[in-house]
Amino acid sequence: MDAIVYVVEDHEVVKQGKAVEPCNTLVLLDAKTGEETLLASDADFFAAPSVSPDGTLLAWIQWHHPQMPWWNTQLCVAKINDQKQVNIIITRQNRSNMMPSFDRGNSLYYVHDQTGWWNLYKITDLKVEVNLTPESKEVGWPMWQFGWRAYAVNPKTDNEVVAVASHELMVVEIESHTRRSLPTGYAVHLHGVVYSKDGTQVYVVAGDGGRAARLIQVTVATGEVKGVSEVGEAVIHPGYISHPSHIRFPTTHDDFAYGYLYLPKNKDFRAPEGTKPPLLVRVHGGPTGETFPILHLTYQFFTSRGFALLDLNYRGSTGYGTQYRNKLNGKWGILDVDDAVAGANYLVKENIVDASKVCVDGGSAGGFTTLLVLMSENAPFAAGASFYGVSDLELLVNDTHKFESRYMETLVGSIHTQKHLYDARSPIKNAKKLGKPTIFFQGSEDKIVIPSHSKDMYDIVKNKGLPSAYILFEGEAHGFIKPENIKSSLVDELYFFSQVLDFTLADVTSDLVIDNLESWKEKHH
Repeated sequence: MDAIVYVVEDHEVVKQGKAVEPCNTLVLLDAKTGEETLLASDADFFAAPSVSPDGTLLAWIQWHHPQMPWWNTQLCVAKINDQKQVNIIITRQNRSNMMPSFDRGNSLYYVHDQTGWWNLYKITDLKVEVNLTPESKEVGWPMWQFGWRAYAVNPKTDNEVVAVASHELMVVEIESHTRRSLPTGYAVHLHGVVYSKDGTQVYVVAGDGGRAARLIQVTVATGEVKGVSEVGEAVIHPGYISHPSHIRFPTTHDDFAYGYLYLPKNKDFRAPEGTKPPLLVRVHGGPTGETFPILHLTYQFFTSRGFALLDLNYRGSTGYGTQYRNKLNGKWGILDVDDAVAGANYLVKENIVDASKVCVDGGSAGGFTTLLVLMSENAPFAAGASFYGVSDLELLVNDTHKFESRYMETLVGSIHTQKHLYDARSPIKNAKKLGKPTIFFQGSEDKIVIPSHSKDMYDIVKNKGLPSAYILFEGEAHGFIKPENIKSSLVDELYFFSQVLDFTLADVTSDLVIDNLESWKEKHH
């Protein structure tokens, strides 16, 4: 069968007034005639279609509002007949199913989390299911984008699979039920695994605390590694590179949270005797996501200038199993805030950082948490930076794209029956509690978190007499991609912190105008 199967998202139905949101379907395109055939339309979302090598079977993932693919999806396996119609023969649901594919013999592989971890499974003859990675390790990542696959089946033998399991590259020999680590010298592997045609090598994206993500080639039998793509980064002396350590710290409800701690490092300077460094707590977006211990030069910008940095994996993050991932359900704006505060307090208590110079920043969902952190009573934070942060949950629900349009129902509650929760957790509705200097960064073309989220919060902070600034980058959307804007936001954020925390920067200057700075300094310094 010369055909392509793909997901369609039709926005014309909205423009024509036939639907209130885009319509998603699964479609087969005849490669010879260009004729399209509708295969499936009875779900709100479709993803990851995979055709068996002989063209007789099709597997895909689908789900309905208000689910997200990391909570509850349905795996469908169907036979394709000569008329290009599908007859579903297998379904799996009530768990997070992901990444289906077939081997040469039409055996099905896919990932699900019924054990409490995303494990890789094989269904032999579409009947018997075998867990190939029965460990407390995550095979895969939350499906924010199409195309990521955390495993690959050897194209020359159906007895070997290479998978990424909790950052580690793992070789699974199916018949013997054995697994071995494939050491590459890198700490993190991510974003997909692909075999070479002859089945002797795999290609994967890898990185670690001293190296940014790059594509590598790994010989499966020996572990020999060769670089495929060189990262376009400046050569930096290792004396300026801070390597992260994974930490676990106590938090609310007798629980624990995690993060990666980067300590200050600069071979040319030493802190004055008896002093401790300022701290920047970084909150990742999502909120269903994870931070990885790979080289981020944006982090090193701070650590090489004397900051410690805690890269937080709060409750609700991926990478620590289903239970940890689901802890944020109904508690977004509570547990993530608790964990940011607990992480900072832990480092203060351990005498690692200066309690008077603790800052926080984050983007998108991380910006939401940042703003709430700055409103928390008895929190140690002195200043913060919000990057296109959510400030109004009701506005987010009513003005965002289809994929996330009902995300909040699980994270917070129903906007129709529990609006009081949206009000209680929206920074814009509780801005009277915000008493810390805050800087806001926003893209003018952001369609996910529209600019009013940042601008309205900035106006409130400014009118309260707090040091504040609002930087709108023209042409940028949800996340900045222009090098000059990335550099400018780094410089302005660090400069802002230096001014409100009253320390001198040796090599960073900025034209940033900070509202209310002088009057605030008179009262606080």
